[in-house]
Amino acid sequence: MSLALHESHTKAPGHTHPAQFPPAVQQESPRHPYYNANRNIADKIERWLGEDGHRAWGLVIYRSTYKSNTEWEKFMHRLLADTTESLESMAGPGLLDNLALTIFEDLERFDNASTTVIRDHFKQWVSTAILVEQGPEIDTIPLRAIRSQRYRYCIQITQEMVDSVLGGKSESMPIVRIIRRDWEEYSPYQDGFRLEDVEEPIEGCTLEDVGWMNVPFESVMFQTYSYLRGEWETEYRRPPWISCYP
Repeated sequence: MSLALHESHTKAPGHTHPAQFPPAVQQESPRHPYYNANRNIADKIERWLGEDGHRAWGLVIYRSTYKSNTEWEKFMHRLLADTTESLESMAGPGLLDNLALTIFEDLERFDNASTTVIRDHFKQWVSTAILVEQGPEIDTIPLRAIRSQRYRYCIQITQEMVDSVLGGKSESMPIVRIIRRDWEEYSPYQDGFRLEDVEEPIEGCTLEDVGWMNVPFESVMFQTYSYLRGEWETEYRRPPWISCYP
């Protein structure tokens, strides 16, 4: 973020002098000479790991389609290749050593599962995973869990999303689904007035915020991961709209 330079004047006998301010300090990226450290996502991920006291990053993946193991392997190969390419573009391939590629596969539980089923499992996993992954020395666990994207959001992959990535249709953007862990159904009313329109039902929910959204497949483990450090409300778009453009 650039700082605006404000000019003020103080009176002196017969003339004025503009007040002098030093230029905003631009911290160069230690990885890439053409990027500011606040814009290089690899630098930001490394900084967040330090701020959170964590050693692992990356979004947890839920497989919700079991039509073809071959297609699934191709999908995952592309996801890892995309993540590697994104890291290399920001001179951060070393962060692959800290990338925890956690994938939940269960035909009976997760095949065509609703986002509620996935969210419930993710909540249960988060309750113990932070200690297992980040170490028993982690303190203030609820605060740390809320701050890290890894424990706030997960990815659900349906057959539609596999098709969007492997199908090669130019008119269809490859997408994946991001689910918010702490979403709960809320009342759209305040003081007897409805604050939002009644939307088309999605999994029976007519609220504006349904607790999940579609995001581009491209750079989901990198660019989207960075966006999700901020507020959900800033990035959220109700399906079928797509959020977090790379």
